[in-house]
Amino acid sequence: GAQEQDPEQTGTTLDFLMALTDFPTFKNMMLSARLGEQVMQPVVAAEEASSSAMSAIEKDLTGMPPALLSRARELLDIHGRALDGSVKWKTLKVKEGQYELQSVNDGGRKYMRTSLNMGFGMEDAITCFFDMSHPRAVVWDHQWQKLVTHSSNRKGDVQDHCVEAYPVLPGVIKYLASVPKCFPMRVVVQRGVPTSDKSVAIMASWDLEKDEPLLNSRLSFVRVAIIESTGPATSRMFNVAQTPDQVPEWAISVFMQNTILAGVKTSIQRYLTDKDKGLV
Repeated sequence: GAQEQDPEQTGTTLDFLMALTDFPTFKNMMLSARLGEQVMQPVVAAEEASSSAMSAIEKDLTGMPPALLSRARELLDIHGRALDGSVKWKTLKVKEGQYELQSVNDGGRKYMRTSLNMGFGMEDAITCFFDMSHPRAVVWDHQWQKLVTHSSNRKGDVQDHCVEAYPVLPGVIKYLASVPKCFPMRVVVQRGVPTSDKSVAIMASWDLEKDEPLLNSRLSFVRVAIIESTGPATSRMFNVAQTPDQVPEWAISVFMQNTILAGVKTSIQRYLTDKDKGLV
């Protein structure tokens, strides 16, 4: 007879499909890089990567906390190997002058990389998308209904935030047990790496009480962003994450075209409005 579908798996699949038209929920899902209890296992396994696999980008990140850097090693490596041509990314969707969405299967793991051209400079991009302790952050990035700052430090070119982030969950999605209601995370940005016109941001799940990476948990995630200046008032951001096996490429492409790009544009518009009012 037909194999029965696991109820939990069915719930997360429905959750995913319901989120197709909702930017905050999808972005949150991609951020956490999981749709079920088992999706994050390959990323957790990446903790065992040896220091000999250190990428060229990673060697410049001397201001990053070692534990956080270890979490991001695999993503930094896959992005670095894309730059030197040793990994060939497949383009899923491209809109000239605006964005490009790519994927690759490397070593049995699927990765997604987005490239977004933005209408403000690198420093503005860092503040808008990665300064989660800013009092206006929930206005700019409307995927969050609340951000609780546990610590916020700036030392030289490095800014370091530990926060609890509560996502906006529409409709019945908020009642599904499989959808996390709060993400404890650490977000660290180092400017001027690997060159003066670039910056690297690492965002990862974090045990705020123990002050260490949150591993082997349904809340586990890691994401890397590389922000680069492309002009006096323009910048480009690469986002690199592992993709859940359950998410088909066509669905990611639809999200990118119809929801993520619109969400980023809204964030930028809200940020620039605040900047004009002197609120940044």
